[in-house]
Amino acid sequence: MYPIRSLMIISLFTFVLLSSCSSDEPVLVKKKTTLPHSQENPELIEQKNEDEEVNEFIEFTLDDEVVMLNLNLVPILNQYLHAVSDRNKKIEEMNIQRIHQKVTNSIYLLEFSCHNSLCSYLLFDQNKDNTGHLVADLANLIHAKLSPDHSKLLLQFNRESNLPLPVTHLVVLNLEEWQPVKLENEHTDTQLLHYKWPILGLDWVNNETISVVIPDIIEPTPEMINNWQNELEITTTILLKTQLE
Repeated sequence: MYPIRSLMIISLFTFVLLSSCSSDEPVLVKKKTTLPHSQENPELIEQKNEDEEVNEFIEFTLDDEVVMLNLNLVPILNQYLHAVSDRNKKIEEMNIQRIHQKVTNSIYLLEFSCHNSLCSYLLFDQNKDNTGHLVADLANLIHAKLSPDHSKLLLQFNRESNLPLPVTHLVVLNLEEWQPVKLENEHTDTQLLHYKWPILGLDWVNNETISVVIPDIIEPTPEMINNWQNELEITTTILLKTQLE
């Protein structure tokens, strides 16, 4: 059983769009560049806006830049930090990574609210004001892969279960439309996603198709996976087609 947390009431398997109230201020700000390989823990800072209102930011130091998240514009993160007993400790445990970088746009993935190595993940687009996408909860990020034309982002998340192998969910985002993308298994009725199957490998075949590698078994039960591990570990590859939701 996973613990019930005061973070939010959400479906664990839904790609959620989070929007704050209207504002001219961006959620994510690139503050400055830093010296290569400098590293500091995330910290909470305060700044006044043009109306002399105090805004709280979380400041992250990356290898080549400093980025700040405006807590006032990310309700889910703000509510989480108000619910915990030690805000500074929880902030120091956060991690942000740049997933995709262009001259005019960068995309970042924030890892927060970790419990027993399982975390929540928010995706931010630097050019999209007042948005954040909750892409996973109670999971571990395994891979982040761009499609060949860099128009889509594929994220693989794993969880431990009662199976000998971790189970997987995949999230795909259309970066041009900033919209979630459905994955359709057009060849079999096997339901691979939503942490039902272990996915051993994956890659983009082209801009519309993803190949995933799974154990060649009838269904993912502890007995079948144990037998598979004790034998030849034969795998099968399944193609998933992307479709805008």
